[in-house]
Amino acid sequence: MNLSAHPPSRFDLRSAALAFAASYTLLVFLMLMGVSHARTSFDQDNFHLKVIEQFSSQWPRFDLRDYLSATTPGYHIALATLHRFVTESILALRLLAAMPTAAIIAVLVGLLAARRGVTEGFALALPLLCCSYILQSGLYLLPDNTAWLLVLCIIGLALCPVQSARRWAIAGALLALLVLVRQIHIWAAAAIWIGAFISIPRQTWHNWRSAWLGGLQRETDVAATAILADWPAALKRAIIAAICTAPAFAVLAGFMLLWGGLTPPLFRNTPVEAGENSATNVSGLSPATPAFMLALLCIYGVAMLPLIWPRARAAAKHRWFIIGLCLAAGAGFALAALPETNHMVRPRVGGLWTIVKAMQDRGLTLFGRTSPLILLMSTLGAATVFALLALCGRQARWVLLTVLLAFMAAGSAQALSWQRYFEPLLLMWVALAAASREGEPERITGGRLIGPALLALGLATLSSLAFWGLTG
Repeated sequence: MNLSAHPPSRFDLRSAALAFAASYTLLVFLMLMGVSHARTSFDQDNFHLKVIEQFSSQWPRFDLRDYLSATTPGYHIALATLHRFVTESILALRLLAAMPTAAIIAVLVGLLAARRGVTEGFALALPLLCCSYILQSGLYLLPDNTAWLLVLCIIGLALCPVQSARRWAIAGALLALLVLVRQIHIWAAAAIWIGAFISIPRQTWHNWRSAWLGGLQRETDVAATAILADWPAALKRAIIAAICTAPAFAVLAGFMLLWGGLTPPLFRNTPVEAGENSATNVSGLSPATPAFMLALLCIYGVAMLPLIWPRARAAAKHRWFIIGLCLAAGAGFALAALPETNHMVRPRVGGLWTIVKAMQDRGLTLFGRTSPLILLMSTLGAATVFALLALCGRQARWVLLTVLLAFMAAGSAQALSWQRYFEPLLLMWVALAAASREGEPERITGGRLIGPALLALGLATLSSLAFWGLTG
């Protein structure tokens, strides 16, 4: 790869600005047209809006000991400040709160376009814009998309092969803000650590770029040689990066002490079988979540196969690739076979779980506890993940693998395996993985983009049905 022409840290600002304008225009249009969604509107009116109004009346002495949101209060405090000093209009607040949603698409397009060109960048980001959970949260006062924006920015910083203390400090500050918005996303710290460990120091990069121009043929060769030659320095970088993430852990520890747990008491003490008008109990574990995520990645990852097919076909000639596919598939099978993967009324909601429930109602289960759909799709999904990662450059491979494993661990550490908690990150993940494949940006034909286009069309259809009240 021509490093001088395509710097590893490049971000396509022009494409990002265009994506922001288009996304925000779409959200404003939908809002002004009166498009609504019952579940998201319910969550806004009965939980998040009440917290915003409560904090607005208490400003600046907020009572953070218990309130009607399972998340940390950063988003609600920001909106409460706008509510108190700028406008009390709910529509105006919604219009302002839609900006982080448009910014997610902008940042993703900027990262993708820098790696693979404008056409592929927009095509890979389009499924995320069409995702019903992104659109729903973007139209209402919910903290979800603000958190996803911060997560994506942190991943983007971690993916830069050239790292520095300044980058780690910025990433650490973003992580602290992220934990103030949604505490469960503390897992993103792992991306910062591994990004620092795997990275090439700025001076080393300049030294080895000259070597590359003298004959090295792959960026990963540069990274691998630099790391092997400087193992103590790699560990030192990771330790410094970990220190930069310490404030986020301090924020989380402070709220845990205040609440006596990981969430406000309302979301721990409510009976699990309580009705929809009650705060949902999030305490517990969800061992089926990794298999469920892999099942979703089976769908999203397969859509990326046309883009990676030429390189995957070449890699398939090597024994290590076939062995890796088989081992990954075996791991995906085990993750789905060991825990119970049948549908459960409260902990497993939305999307793919609806199909699992329909099959379960017709007696299509294995041993009364295992969904054959989740079992098959988890197996194929794990193999797809391996294929995507195997074709990535070294930096992206390890960062994206760490992101996925850390996200799975965090998702399993709470009771709710709801698709809306996972889909946005997984759509970002497959887009970044597909765009991080090694080699020069090649000429992309319409046929190569058919997978992302069909995925976006399918997600847009589901979003339309959701707004019409025909799906969740």
